[in-house]
Amino acid sequence: MGSGIPKVLDYWHAVAKTPTSSPKGLRTAIMLIAWEIWKERNERVFSNKSSLPSVIMHKIREEGKDWILAGVKNLADLVG
Repeated sequence: MGSGIPKVLDYWHAVAKTPTSSPKGLRTAIMLIAWEIWKERNERVFSNKSSLPSVIMHKIREEGKDWILAGVKNLADLVG
């Protein structure tokens, strides 16, 4: 524990404390981004395919729209 290297949980807590009008929306956006990065990672590892960062950002935006259409109100509050 005393390695001085921040842990993912430390980062998560720091981001969660970021002042915003929609803290739940921010946490939801972080989960969405992590989900898309995880899927990209799997494509690279298991399918030997990779996307440009701009394509990944487009995927994040499109998936976010789908989440909002599915009723994720907190994310809609953050972006709308």
